[in-house]
Amino acid sequence: MRIDERVEGRLRECYSGAIAKDSDLITAALAGITKEDTAHLLGLGLFVVGFVVKDVLREDLTDESIRDLADKIVTKQADWIDLGDASEVTAFLKAAATGDRQLAGLGGEDITGLVIVCGAHLLNYYRLDGQRWFQYLDEIWSILESTPEPTSQDDPVA
Repeated sequence: MRIDERVEGRLRECYSGAIAKDSDLITAALAGITKEDTAHLLGLGLFVVGFVVKDVLREDLTDESIRDLADKIVTKQADWIDLGDASEVTAFLKAAATGDRQLAGLGGEDITGLVIVCGAHLLNYYRLDGQRWFQYLDEIWSILESTPEPTSQDDPVA
């Protein structure tokens, strides 16, 4: 799958802002973004969040382990942003990890914030020793780009 460099650059800037705990950097990165690009940015961000959750939890991808991860994120980010109740973050992380596109009934603004803040947190806290968050992101992009484009096939008519 090909990643749009313009959108990827904006997401990278958002992650930088979230890691720096600077909402102005995030706002600047999202300024003037189109609805189409926003949808693409959110799709990329959801892939990142889902990938890291699965990478971190591996064989322990249970409701309890996801809840523990959500609690850590909410606690670590609480000094600069209110992510809401840990149960909402848990539902978001689970949806991202399982590919559930319903996203637990969250609104667009909530999803955008969670994609950015949770994604930045996960990249920054769960990278390998000696690895920078953006190097981990580059590895994830490499995996995504090696994934074939989805194809749509019509169901055969009986």
